[in-house]
Amino acid sequence: MPIFFGLLSLFGYGLSDAMLAVPSKQLSGPVTILYKGIFVLTILGILALLITENRHITMAALTLQLGIILLGYLAFLAFIKSLRVGKVGVVVPIANASTVFTTLFSIVFLGEKLNWIQLVAIALICTGIVLVSINFRDWKSSPIFSFSSGVPYAMLCCLAWGVLFTLSKFTVAAFGPVLNSLLLESGMFACAAIHLGLTQTRLPHATRQLWLQILGVAITGTAGTLFLYAGLNLGSVAVVTALSFSGPLIATLYGKFVYHEQLRLRQYLAIAGMAGGILLISAVRV
Repeated sequence: MPIFFGLLSLFGYGLSDAMLAVPSKQLSGPVTILYKGIFVLTILGILALLITENRHITMAALTLQLGIILLGYLAFLAFIKSLRVGKVGVVVPIANASTVFTTLFSIVFLGEKLNWIQLVAIALICTGIVLVSINFRDWKSSPIFSFSSGVPYAMLCCLAWGVLFTLSKFTVAAFGPVLNSLLLESGMFACAAIHLGLTQTRLPHATRQLWLQILGVAITGTAGTLFLYAGLNLGSVAVVTALSFSGPLIATLYGKFVYHEQLRLRQYLAIAGMAGGILLISAVRV
């Protein structure tokens, strides 16, 4: 079941990332989170009322969840900053490599044991995630160790995501997948609202078509989060997150067939690598 949930999360996040391409060009990051949050919180609120979960709510778990929310929003701000000052072909592959840290932390701090097939599969997936978005020309022309390159911000985001999803193993065990998702999304919504209030940002008008696109992002993204947490609740953090973070595979294929984007040889190799890793990891019982 953890593998199955990881695969469902992969499709949810992949479709969400692909659909986000249009809204992200018209709205800032915090505004996108705020508008998307309206739909996400409605969906999760209804599910929380309808679904009964085994919950062990404690003050320690609530404190940890608050820390995860703040870390998640800081990671988001770091990622946005890296995109603003750096080049996409440099910072996106670094940020997406968070699976490396998640795997490392899950082995060191959670005591997870992976066999060589799972390690090879995760390595293939990580390599594919990086290759699908990397641009070697950008690397040649960027001062890598300077803040102006965006790399330090991307590294911070990568590390934060690795810590965040490792710690989520504890919160999802306390709250269950649905309530855990609701708490996380509520916190992100609140952070975005406070951020916009402090910066005195006026909310832009969104057309009906844009709202429908945001709804699509919300539905698929919520599915990705729910299935990720369901997988973390039952199985290995390293394995489930490796599958879940393979969303770029779906997003890239979506871009090719829906937006008619041209893919390069390295991207086809990346797709093959991620697909091979997914098949390998799916063949091994967690």
